Amino acid sequence: MHLFDLDISLNSAGLFLFDGIISDNWSINGNPNGGYLMAMLANAMLQYSDRKGTPIITANYIARCVPGNAQFRVEEIARSKQFSRYEARLIQEGREKIRALGTFADEKNECGPERYESAPPVLPPVEECVSFPRFRNTPTSTTSTCASTRTAPAGCRAG
Repeated sequence: MHLFDLDISLNSAGLFLFDGIISDNWSINGNPNGGYLMAMLANAMLQYSDRKGTPIITANYIARCVPGNAQFRVEEIARSKQFSRYEARLIQEGREKIRALGTFADEKNECGPERYESAPPVLPPVEECVSFPRFRNTPTSTTSTCASTRTAPAGCRAG
């Protein structure tokens, strides 16, 4: 088992209730990473869901979590032919810290994203582009000095 899998593992503490330990392994400046915390909430919901495919998870971060003990409460909020929906709450120090909603589908009905890509637009050479004026007293940033903005000359259409 990988370290991440160990760090999102939970122990049953009753019906729709889990205990877990928020690890310091996924912290930035002592604050647990939000994606890691969301993975713990998803794991709690998956413990009860009979559907394991295509998880869609959203989370509201109410208060800052800290590494250490936490409790996870799960509630089924809806069920249809295609989806199961759950709500999970991360409780720490007696206070709700995160609330998440999860939707799960049957693995056989996996509905993954479809990609529609096209080629980038054809742009004229830099010498033919209209330049933007620089304004006085406008601070320059790394982004503005490294980025190139190109606009097609008047009367021309790119692409």
